[in-house]
Amino acid sequence: MVLIVLLACQTAPDSPDPIPGCDSLSGETLDRCLVDLGVKTAKSDVDAGVALIEQVSDPLLKDYGWYSLTRDVDPTSNRWCEKIESQKLGERCRVFVSRPHMHQHLIDGNRAL
Repeated sequence: MVLIVLLACQTAPDSPDPIPGCDSLSGETLDRCLVDLGVKTAKSDVDAGVALIEQVSDPLLKDYGWYSLTRDVDPTSNRWCEKIESQKLGERCRVFVSRPHMHQHLIDGNRAL
């Protein structure tokens, strides 16, 4: 599944679109690409990553983007959990943040549990 998203996000190098890698996509495929690219971008430029996720049109995929930012970029803060519209996913996000043992391996830089 991840491979499909990554392949879908690749475009020709001379593409003039402001969202490199997602320019030829539309609908759900575009939204998935924006979430993936947004999370990756946020690891080095939070504002740019957030801007990409804000462009997602599907509310469920946007919620997943906010959860992914929390999980992968800043697991100690609720700031993106608060943007999640889905009550269940928002609650899961806040539980994740409130339980440091669930993300300590991310903070320590050791991805193996």
